[in-house]
Amino acid sequence: MNGLSNFALAFLCNMITAFIVVRWIYYPKHRSRKYVFTFLAFTTIIFFVVSLMTSIEISIGVGFGLFAIFSVLRYRTNTIPIREMTYLFIIAALPVMNALGVNGEYWSTLLVANTTMILILLWLENEWGFSLSLIHI
Repeated sequence: MNGLSNFALAFLCNMITAFIVVRWIYYPKHRSRKYVFTFLAFTTIIFFVVSLMTSIEISIGVGFGLFAIFSVLRYRTNTIPIREMTYLFIIAALPVMNALGVNGEYWSTLLVANTTMILILLWLENEWGFSLSLIHI
């Protein structure tokens, strides 16, 4: 496959996984549309930025600068609940991981990683095997 088809396939993989996480794992439990836009917009823009960063020669300082911008963004916004912050982190890490697919060498690894992440989130959200209300930390 050429670079453009690898890019499109990696983007599709990223968006399908993000959509499953947001629509079928997060939303049914929380019934809040408040963060759906943020989750899907974050995963889209981060995928584009990271895939472009991996395709052109740039310094590591630019990568650190990108994460510094995200850190400042976090301190300048309203506080969100810890569960939504966890989903935001997952949605931000997902495109970083899936941008590796642009190179076309890691499809099987990415498929396993995305599927495993979806299954773990399903397991945690549905409290299969344990009840979060019984755990007192």
